[in-house]
Amino acid sequence: MDRKTYIVNMENLEETFNNFSKSKKYDIRKCQKDVFISDDIDKFNNFHINSRPDRKISREFIEKTYLERQPNCKIYATDNAMAMISWDKDMGYYLLAGRDKTKSDGSASKILWQAMQDLNKLGVKKFNLCGANYPGGICFKNDFGGKLMEQIIPCLIY
Repeated sequence: MDRKTYIVNMENLEETFNNFSKSKKYDIRKCQKDVFISDDIDKFNNFHINSRPDRKISREFIEKTYLERQPNCKIYATDNAMAMISWDKDMGYYLLAGRDKTKSDGSASKILWQAMQDLNKLGVKKFNLCGANYPGGICFKNDFGGKLMEQIIPCLIY
């Protein structure tokens, strides 16, 4: 299978934000939810089930993924969305995500933007959106203005 991903350059956060699509910037600005860090694997699992009915992973896989990447892994969250983000010295990785079934309020976009800002403060200059192989994911990830590339770094593409 041909594996693609989007890589976002985060060297200059103002430029990074300016490269987002108009709709992505709107989603981030419209989101009234606070982004916080969570360790609630059960809630994450429920959100993932709700947003990925085709899912091929288990709660145990989610927990194992999270624990194996400590201390360089966080679950960013709002009241109705979550994303698992990990990083190394060179790159951040958008591993998994989920949300409740309510109409999108921009939480998913705001979570990723907050993660990018936090990782930039740690000196991480690139962000791998980890996959561009299904239509919904391509639309969401493309709007972050990254460069479409072959997936050469191991991510959780399932």
